[in-house]
Amino acid sequence: MSLRLRSVLDHPLMRRADPVVPDPRADLDRPVRWVHSSEIYEIAPLLRGDELLLTTGLGLAGRDADERSRYIAGLAAAGVAGVALEVGRTFREVPTDVVRAAAEAGLPLVVLRGVVPFVEIAEAVNAAILDSAVTRLRHVNEIVRVLSGVLARGAGVDELTRTLARLTDRPVVLAGIDGTITAWAGTDTPALVVDAPAAGAGVELRGALWGRLLLGAV
Repeated sequence: MSLRLRSVLDHPLMRRADPVVPDPRADLDRPVRWVHSSEIYEIAPLLRGDELLLTTGLGLAGRDADERSRYIAGLAAAGVAGVALEVGRTFREVPTDVVRAAAEAGLPLVVLRGVVPFVEIAEAVNAAILDSAVTRLRHVNEIVRVLSGVLARGAGVDELTRTLARLTDRPVVLAGIDGTITAWAGTDTPALVVDAPAAGAGVELRGALWGRLLLGAV
């Protein structure tokens, strides 16, 4: 139940805040589970991870460079997806030590150059995250329904993998626990999927783990 950070930044309401990412190496493919706003300096222990934190930097007012760096390090350690700092109120521009600390910690830093009420951004983006989750659940239910029909017809593993590849639009590989490839679809290089799967699930046979059903990257 999440959106990629780049998708959040592309949301119409977020675009109104004129976001810019100072670090070109920032990982914008991080999942954002929720958007939250806070001006508390000691916010990191209260977060669960994968949040996009919105702040005007009020909690950093009067803090020195070391304290600001510890704030960023704390957010990174908490596993947040990123921090979006609105400029123009607490800071005219983002302190260079904050930009540096975020880059060193691998924490995506977003600078908001426009003013949009945080509550509006949070409500809109969080609603989009929930909508995405509902759509994904419907898709999963459709996959289960179709695969159940395929299995009911007595289809073999080749048809099963082809059907799953079509439904997910991803390469699919069925491999034994020892890595032996049994069936695949949607790829000419199944070994690459086995080596670096994007997702997968164990396959049991007579109550014992037999192998894995693997999905490759899009």
